Amino acid sequence: MNQSKQSKFPLGLVVNLLTAVAFGYICFLSANFYTLGDKTDSITLAIIITFLLSGTSLGAKFLKQTKRNFKSRFIWEIILLVLFTVFTAYFTYFPFSHYLGVKEKQKKIQCELNTSIMQAEKMFTEYERYVSERKSDYESNLRSAVLTMNASDEDFRKYGFVRNSISYNEQINTKMTTIDFDLLPSNFEQMKKDNTEWLANSKRSVNDWKAIGLVDVTNNVEQNSKDWKSKLIKLSEIREIGEKREVFKYKLDGFNGVQKYFTTHSNPTPVSIGLSIVAYLLMLVSYVLTTRSTRSSFGFRALFSKKTSGFDIEF
Repeated sequence: MNQSKQSKFPLGLVVNLLTAVAFGYICFLSANFYTLGDKTDSITLAIIITFLLSGTSLGAKFLKQTKRNFKSRFIWEIILLVLFTVFTAYFTYFPFSHYLGVKEKQKKIQCELNTSIMQAEKMFTEYERYVSERKSDYESNLRSAVLTMNASDEDFRKYGFVRNSISYNEQINTKMTTIDFDLLPSNFEQMKKDNTEWLANSKRSVNDWKAIGLVDVTNNVEQNSKDWKSKLIKLSEIREIGEKREVFKYKLDGFNGVQKYFTTHSNPTPVSIGLSIVAYLLMLVSYVLTTRSTRSSFGFRALFSKKTSGFDIEF
């Protein structure tokens, strides 16, 4: 019988530690949301919470199995149990419940972030369309200038053609090569590739609800989109000889401040309270399974041991 009970202690200890770590991990995710990705502070907070919960619950367990100094250690045992209960309740209110509160808004957050990602995805496609239209107009204007040069050489001179030099077709081809290089430089494909990869990873983080990656997307999708737009506008500002064309324009909207969902404190929900109660009970498993010394006059057994009508009734 003794051996059977002792074999349960390591299991209870494992359950306690794993539950405390799981509770701490949820607190880490909550803090990571609340701080918008400050992993150092989030990890530190999670470690402190894990230590406090496991330390107080296991401390009570070790005090319960003492073989001496029963009175003083029983007092400390009760103090640790009270602290464990207070810590669990306090950390349930925040940060434990925050992650679950944010997750309740999952569909709304995903919808808003996917809208932002979609805008950024279309930007490079729209720029390539802009370049294609601009090149087509430019080539048309060049050929028109050559065709009308005898009637009026104003456009011919405006576009920088040279008479009695290389053929006009070759001059047009050279000018088209130049505009192609100016608007779509050698690093454009790499920039587009980096854009596509980042957005693809972002979409996976959002759709799969990857809590850590989700914060990165929230923090960066708007700024990245604006940076990419600025680079494309800068490229479009280059003008060829005689060319007149508006710069690339692309409307960016839909950034509705998703960050507010992460930084606004979420109150406990029935789900978070229920999970916290389960965690609380699991962390007490090792304490409950610990046998108190029969020599102790304290604890549950001693409290309910009494004599009634000459009989010893002991629970």
